[in-house]
Amino acid sequence: MYMKVFPHGQGGGDGPTHYLVRPDYPGRDELPPEVLRGDVEITRALIDSLDTKWKFTAGVLSWHPDDTVTPEQEQRVMDDFE
Repeated sequence: MYMKVFPHGQGGGDGPTHYLVRPDYPGRDELPPEVLRGDVEITRALIDSLDTKWKFTAGVLSWHPDDTVTPEQEQRVMDDFE
């Protein structure tokens, strides 16, 4: 598993949410993003409603294509990060 937290978190919600779900982003031809939890529009609105400088934390959890990961394992890993 690969885990990285990005040094972003300022600004409006449109940029990060659009980036996360945009299927035409370079390198996503074969495996477009899939939202497994949450609602993109609610997340965007929540980010936009905050008056703080740092509004969100962004990161990635991903596996190598050869890894065999069950949906239950994915859920458990996401639980650990929430």
